Amino acid sequence: MTNPELPYHAINSLNRLIQKTQAEVPVWADSLAHYWSVSQMDGRGNCTCQQCQTSDLYDGSPSGTMLKFVNQIAEHFPHKKIATLAYTYTRKAPLYTKPASNVVIQMCAIETARQGINFPIATSNIHGRVIRYNKRFNSDKNYMG
Repeated sequence: MTNPELPYHAINSLNRLIQKTQAEVPVWADSLAHYWSVSQMDGRGNCTCQQCQTSDLYDGSPSGTMLKFVNQIAEHFPHKKIATLAYTYTRKAPLYTKPASNVVIQMCAIETARQGINFPIATSNIHGRVIRYNKRFNSDKNYMG
């Protein structure tokens, strides 16, 4: 995420999608879309190179490193909403890095669907963890719960 060439590739890729006509893109990548997703892939494991580890340590979570990357991309698309996920290793809100004004963070609480479906939100430990993370991210105006 901290490789200085990576945003360039992501910006070019997103720009190609945005420029396509509606007939040329899949439904999920409609060029008339209100939100454009720049999010981590499924699975576990954030980058552990020295630069990313240093960034993660500064923000107390890999979410800060991801958000810095997303902010770099969002800077090139000021009239588009760039959505990213608070998901698995990016669920814990960063201590210092804030989303750009056109970045929207969406909480993705997959374990509540897998493990907590039969438990009440107010009393389940599974849901309690998500609620705590939600409150931290929700303190930012660019959050979609």
